[in-house]
Formats: sequence, structure tokens, C-alpha cells
Amino acid sequence: MKVVMSDTQSHPDLSNALKVRMRIHASWYLAFILLIFVNVTQFPGDYPLWQRIAFGTAGIVVFFLTVVLRQFQLNLLAIHMGIPLRNVTLFTFGGATRVPRDTTRPGIELLMAGSGFVFNLIVAGILQWISLREPITSSPLIAALVQWSAFLWYILALFHLVPALPLEGGRILLAILWKSTGNYRIAVRISTSTGWGFGSLFILGGIAVFIFLQEAVNGLLLAFQGWVLLSAATQSRRWAKLYEALHNTRARDIMTREFPAIAPQISLRQAVTNYSMVTGQDYFPVAEKGKFVGIITLAGINRIPRGEWDSTLVEEAMTPAMKVFTVLADQTAAHTIEYMDQTGTHRVPVLDKKDEVIGVVIRDSLMNLARVRTALRL
Repeated sequence: MKVVMSDTQSHPDLSNALKVRMRIHASWYLAFILLIFVNVTQFPGDYPLWQRIAFGTAGIVVFFLTVVLRQFQLNLLAIHMGIPLRNVTLFTFGGATRVPRDTTRPGIELLMAGSGFVFNLIVAGILQWISLREPITSSPLIAALVQWSAFLWYILALFHLVPALPLEGGRILLAILWKSTGNYRIAVRISTSTGWGFGSLFILGGIAVFIFLQEAVNGLLLAFQGWVLLSAATQSRRWAKLYEALHNTRARDIMTREFPAIAPQISLRQAVTNYSMVTGQDYFPVAEKGKFVGIITLAGINRIPRGEWDSTLVEEAMTPAMKVFTVLADQTAAHTIEYMDQTGTHRVPVLDKKDEVIGVVIRDSLMNLARVRTALRL
């Protein structure tokens, strides 16, 4: 009997890229309002107000969809290069990700930056080409919409030349500094600082254009670009500080043993009575002869009707090991927090080299440690 695989099953890179969660940054909401305002005030007044509003709305929707497409292409390339991605923050210029240090190299960063920049030019060129084709040219309004979209992408391509993370120019700067110094932490610190600096400079420049040149629209757009870059750079800079604070600490050093492992063959009633009610915990690793096989949580137990707790075993209600993110005892705390953020989990089992569970890392404890070390500059 033949088994026919789906397209995503036969293309694991595509399947994994589709699983990456994109979080929409707040800058998009302001961008929608700002770009509609630009079209209402700058587009020829012989068009009715409702058409100018519709024009601006359509333009920002097209821009948003193409930015999503751009980020999906970069996600696909990253996954193909072996970089595990779980979530991306989507800014108006594109996505910002926290790539685990041990999965990337200067060459990969250059390739990713080059791919993003080429994509910008290709989209701008395609939109420009479409705007000159029939039947687009027969409709001045649609032609103007496509031309305006092309203009936005040309501006975006220029914007990405700025050597500031997380722009493509910043990724190139990161790769060059990393390659020349051999120190990833220094490269990240410098490239995120340039992002913060350029973002602040754009905001000040926008204010100056608004006040001294009396160009409200251009000033607002420049300040808006600066705010978006500053927000993204601040996020990257915060992560860089977090990484520096935790990179010398191992998972075994900050794990807790307050979450006892329980056997998979006991009933849910026994798990609640003998463990949860005694320890006050709502999360337990499940181990068989010491080997980690999954986790059981109070939320998972409560999904089972209470009348079935005596007849349902822990192994039937647990999340199996293959679906649980774990860390090895010798992995760094920085590595741990990277993957915890990407997977959206707050507690992670710690395993030794024999896959035996020896403790649990709690995200809040990691963050508190990072804050203390940052304050003490350790």
C-alpha cells in the first residue's frame, strides 16, 4: 500500500517555516494610520476623500502582505541553514529574531542579510514593472497604488543599508565584527548600539524637519522610522545584555530540584494526592527508571474528568518527551533562555548525558539572575 505524503510533509523546511509564529509589533498599527494620513493629505485633491482613504488602506495592506512574504522567505532560508526559529517579531521593516548563538556563523549572517536585501530590490522592481503594464496603466488610481507600493519598497531597501541591528546592514556589521574580533558578544553589543544610535538620530532628524523646514509629513515619516528602529534595536540590545549576563552559567547551576519526577504508571489520583497536594507544585517531570519520558501538569490532569482519575495513568495524560523542550545540564543559561522564549515555555527539564532528568529550570529565576548580574555588571 502506498502512503501519499502531503506537500508540507515532503518538504520539512517548508513545514517548519509555516510553524514559525509571527508577532505583530505595535508599530504596524501606527503605520496604518500614518500612511493613510499621508495619502489623504498628499494625494491629488481631485480624488474624493473616500477614494484617498481607500487608496491608503489598500497600499498599506499590500505593503504588509509583501513584508510578511519577505519574512517567510527569510524564515525558510534560516531553517534550511539549520537555524531553529520558533517566533519572529514583525516590524514595519521586517522581522527581528533572536538567533541562538550556537546555530549561526558570520557567513550565515551575511547570507541572510544579502537575501533580505535582494528580496527588497526584487519586490520593488516587480511592483515598478507591474505599474507600467496594461491594463494597470489604463487605471490611473491603480497605477498610482502600485507605483506608491514600489516606492515604499525602494525606501525600505535604502533603510536596510543602515548598519544597525536588526536591519540587514546591521547583520552585515555584526558578521564583519564577529569575523574580525572572533567575539560574538562584542559584535552584538556594537551592532545593537548602532541601531539604538541611528534610531535616536532619525527621531531627532524628524523633529528638526518638522520644526525648521515646516514639512510635517516628511518629519513624521522620518521620526516614525526612527521610533521603529529604536524599538527593534532596544529589543535586540536588551537580549544582548541578557546573553552577556547568562552566557557563563550552566543549566545545572540554576536548576531547581523542587519538582520531583514521578512514575508514568501511577494514576492521576495518586499524582494529585501524593505529589501535587504535598509539594504544592503543578508541574512534574515523568521518568521511568530515571529516564525522562515526559511531563505532567495540573492543567493536563484537569482536562481528564475527575471520575476517571483513578483509572487513568499519568502516561496517558502526560506530554511525551518528544514534544517537550529540554536542555542538557552543561548547556548555558543563555542558550536555555533563548529556547524558552522561542518555544514560549516557562519551565524546562534538565537532563544529563544519559537522558535522566536531574532538575527543572524556571524562567523567572533565570530572569532574576540576569537582572542582578546586569545591575552588578558581572
